[in-house]
Amino acid sequence: YASAFNRHVYIDSFFKQWDEDKYLNLGNMLNRNYIQARQIIDEQQIAIWEAKISLGISNNDIKTWSLEQSHYLATAGHEAEWDIHAIAYVELLQKLREA
Repeated sequence: YASAFNRHVYIDSFFKQWDEDKYLNLGNMLNRNYIQARQIIDEQQIAIWEAKISLGISNNDIKTWSLEQSHYLATAGHEAEWDIHAIAYVELLQKLREA
């Protein structure tokens, strides 16, 4: 028989271990994806160069996309003020329709 305290300790340790495993697996996946991307870039230089020419992509475009992605990832999870109001407005419209 386990006391309530022991159950809480067990549940807490379970979720801490689960978080550690999740982030370890995420780190491994990102590392493998990075290695694969580097291999593709190293092995497929000519194909990448030809694709850039056929699509009209410059190195500056790639740098711009990288900066845009970095900005997006830095701000992901932060809801814009207007977005919060828009969601609240839609929810109120849904409640009005249900009434």
